[in-house]
Amino acid sequence: EHYRRDDLVSGRVREIFERAMLEKSSRDLFEWRCEDNSDGRFPADRISLTTRWPMELERGRTLLVPVRGSLGSEGGKLTWSFEPFSADSRNKDEGETIVFSPEIRSLNVRYWWKEAGRWIDDWREAKSWPSAVEVEMIFADTRNGQRERKFVVTLPSPVEPVSPDDSPAAAPEPEEES
Repeated sequence: EHYRRDDLVSGRVREIFERAMLEKSSRDLFEWRCEDNSDGRFPADRISLTTRWPMELERGRTLLVPVRGSLGSEGGKLTWSFEPFSADSRNKDEGETIVFSPEIRSLNVRYWWKEAGRWIDDWREAKSWPSAVEVEMIFADTRNGQRERKFVVTLPSPVEPVSPDDSPAAAPEPEEES
């Protein structure tokens, strides 16, 4: 039973990274940041990012919507806290927190630095995006000590910014009658 639950948790965490969103021109979408927004470093136990998350509609239907979220481990729990992308950050009523697992020992994330061809423990590049993340979750197990799940997720490429030149042509000015 524990292993099946671990697989479900791993699947949800994988989806968060697979659906990550960023746009090169938007600081909000582009930059991953730590809780205090200090230097863009990714702390190993909490990551904030924008992603698409399923929101329930009527009659059990869901829709993937952009959310700002924070994945982390604290007090032995693996949590995903998020709020709709359009939510006012001062209004915390629109946010939601889900406990993915009540028995997490650690959450570790490493980042693939494509240019150097190696995994690194923290990401300090404010102007670039890692091409993949390696996620390691260690679950507490009272009988067997611990259980581990480790997987790699290739991150989506940044969305190219929309420039004024890319917008549809404006309607032509009306011709003057002579």
